[in-house]
Amino acid sequence: MAAGSKRYAIRLSASTGSALTRYPLLTAQRQFKASYSLTVTVSRAGAGINRSKDRGRGVANRRHVLVINATIRLMGWKLFFLAGVLACWATVATAADGVRLVYGSGEFVFTDRAGDASRPITVYTYVPRRAALTDAPILFVMHGFHRSAKSYRNDWAHHADRLGFIVVAPLFDAKRWGSDYSYPATKGPDGRPRDTAQTSFGLIEHLFDALRSAARNTQTHYLIYGFSEGGQFVHRLVLTLPEARYSRAVIGTPGWYTMPDFDIAWPYGLKHTHIDHAALKKIFERDVVLLLGAADNDPNDEELRKKPQAMAQGPHRVARGENFFRQAQARAAELKANFAWRMQVVPGVAHEPKKMSPSAASIVAGSAR
Repeated sequence: MAAGSKRYAIRLSASTGSALTRYPLLTAQRQFKASYSLTVTVSRAGAGINRSKDRGRGVANRRHVLVINATIRLMGWKLFFLAGVLACWATVATAADGVRLVYGSGEFVFTDRAGDASRPITVYTYVPRRAALTDAPILFVMHGFHRSAKSYRNDWAHHADRLGFIVVAPLFDAKRWGSDYSYPATKGPDGRPRDTAQTSFGLIEHLFDALRSAARNTQTHYLIYGFSEGGQFVHRLVLTLPEARYSRAVIGTPGWYTMPDFDIAWPYGLKHTHIDHAALKKIFERDVVLLLGAADNDPNDEELRKKPQAMAQGPHRVARGENFFRQAQARAAELKANFAWRMQVVPGVAHEPKKMSPSAASIVAGSAR
């Protein structure tokens, strides 16, 4: 290094769709958490910038496009200013299956090569700007009947900023998935039991693996929450995928249920599924929360299923949820399981995903670390 020169180690972090829309003022002898490192050599004559591989907690990008043109002429003062950031490719992490994580809001198309690759899905994400991707909890937020996964992601962004988890909101579009989203068939066209790896439930497990690989995330379990039909999805994942790697599953006010009853046929019960008594006992010992809105009690709601099997569960969502929970308690007692499920009713909330989300976020946060 030339006499009169000084080296500064700095860290930059970037956001999607902009050229470094977020970075701290560069200060001597200070490091900032991000996904890229630069070494700046400052002298009276100018500045030299060397690019180096990230050695911090941020994720080393698989691809880098970072163009910086800095010209510093400060007339004899050992000060510096970084000027002219022309372009920055802001991807935090990528993977071969299409996973692409960025700080802030993002989206990508995921192809489940470990399951059904013929039905790719769009995935909406939110990564808090203060998150360390290598250890941030991963939360799946499952959409309802209207397939508004992007809105769910947006509603959960401020919870993520506050609580520090990564939001992942998959979209199971009606054309490709239909009812196979929340109650997939248990048998294939040949009449044989269907491999759960080929279902929407298996896809969540595979997506979790892809996210962990892309972000080099060390979390071994994920969090999952679903509202309405998303709640149907979550409780059926719980009931039919005993090995699912969730640390806590939150079931948000489904319209109807798969009862823990082997005498009732799927999807209203467990008859014709691969689940047996031993598996159900283990399921009851997992961390599961049923979340109901106290005002979600309209028997005439046009979106409430009114088929005889659903009406047998109760006249509205609150009654059906309480009935489901009572039956789960009773069956757990029969199986001598250490029943770990719990039910929580949120006062004053009807069938409103945005109003339900603060309570759901608080529950999720209790298991986020």
